[in-house]
Amino acid sequence: MYVKGFDKLDKKHLNDKRFLLICIIPLVLHWFWDLPIQAPFELFRVGLTTAAWIAIIYFINLGLKQIDDAKKLEKEQVKR
Repeated sequence: MYVKGFDKLDKKHLNDKRFLLICIIPLVLHWFWDLPIQAPFELFRVGLTTAAWIAIIYFINLGLKQIDDAKKLEKEQVKR
């Protein structure tokens, strides 16, 4: 729902910048993970894992907000 909203899924949604961002984040994180960077005490990977968790929590909260918005919209339509 983040990209398509209440519309039917269409090819135009694949070119939406929000959809592309969601797809690019894991690719970039994997790319950084595989880099041969030598940081003390694995700080680089700890930081990368922290960034991944922040992105995951952000998208979970975004999904929960969308569900809440959809419920509010449904209640408004039922009242009419």
